[in-house]
Amino acid sequence: MPTCWPRTSPPTRSTAAAGAPAATTASTPSSGRPTTSPPSSSSPALTRSCSATPTADWSPSPTPCTSPPAALILYEPPIPLGGPVGGDALAPFEEAVQAGDLDQALTLGLRNFLKFPDEAIEEFRQTPFWAIRASMTPTWAREMRAMDSFGDDLTRFATLNIPTLLVIGERSPRWLTDVSGRLHQALPDARLLEIPGEAHDAFLTGPHALADAITAFAADLTD
Repeated sequence: MPTCWPRTSPPTRSTAAAGAPAATTASTPSSGRPTTSPPSSSSPALTRSCSATPTADWSPSPTPCTSPPAALILYEPPIPLGGPVGGDALAPFEEAVQAGDLDQALTLGLRNFLKFPDEAIEEFRQTPFWAIRASMTPTWAREMRAMDSFGDDLTRFATLNIPTLLVIGERSPRWLTDVSGRLHQALPDARLLEIPGEAHDAFLTGPHALADAITAFAADLTD
């Protein structure tokens, strides 16, 4: 169950750039989420933040998040609308992880889970972010199974009447951006924002652009 942190100071670009949004944030847990630390805000409407992953600098309170969040920020949530995200591709991926070949695991994950074309994988391999991503792969199998168990019924969100920002990257796989487009239609109070030139890793490759999107959305909530 997610845990909660109190928020005591207004969100800034610097905290958002480090990965801390001003509202509750959700996405692929370690394979594509922009949140790495609890956000902060002086707004009475934004008093708590939920995150499933505490950081070294913050300790979660024992109090679970039992009330609806003031807002949501979703960065390409991988709801399996077109079939399982992991499926049969999980077995060879887990074999690579267990063998300690995280480079191969990342290659398989990008190809089979995120549907990256080979040329995009090779382009990403040449960046300094490849090693960071590879180090995250040992948790992906668990996360893929969680995603695949989520189901594809978006009508359940029709009553989720809270401000929601759906963030997508211009270069992200089509199936991920399509999910956000479908959610944009299903959610009663949602906006869809595309970050130019970015893909599923804007929190690594374009943190300032992502931070600007998050802080602008948070500012609208407190106006």
